[in-house]
Amino acid sequence: MKNIKTKITAIILGIFTVVSLAGCSLSKAEDKDLSSRKYSYEKFLKVKIGMTYDETKKILGEGKKDTTQKSAGIYRWKNSDSSYIEVIYSGSTNKATEKIEYKLSNNKVKVSKEKYYEVNGKQNYQEVKAILGGEGTLTEEIETGKGINKTYMWGNDNDKNGYISVSFTNGYASFETGNYLK
Repeated sequence: MKNIKTKITAIILGIFTVVSLAGCSLSKAEDKDLSSRKYSYEKFLKVKIGMTYDETKKILGEGKKDTTQKSAGIYRWKNSDSSYIEVIYSGSTNKATEKIEYKLSNNKVKVSKEKYYEVNGKQNYQEVKAILGGEGTLTEEIETGKGINKTYMWGNDNDKNGYISVSFTNGYASFETGNYLK
């Protein structure tokens, strides 16, 4: 039963990542100067699971609340180019349980179908990093009640060479997806 829950969580994370990455693309001009954005990848990394909204607000400023969700507080900090940071807060504790970044970083690691097939779910982040040839970009962290699952992306969906996204559950690759791979 525990393995089924872990697999379902990993699948949901993977699907969310693919859907998120399928959105709009950055133009070449925007791609060159990611640092000029109000909400940056560096600020995303400063937001931690377990922070309250007020603690997050000290880093990012006032967020826009998703008023359609009643049970959880979902806030988004969006740049003019549609890149954003989203943080989800538990309704009961008001602490961050999930954080997501969308197109705040442009990962330059070149990936391929061959490397994609080398990731098999038994590797930790360091092993996947060695297989794929560099650091991944953290795109999501989620508190599962048994730890924090993380999703990283190598490559870029704007790039002709594609990307690979890998979710880590309990420290090991649990789900991988890729697109535009050659």
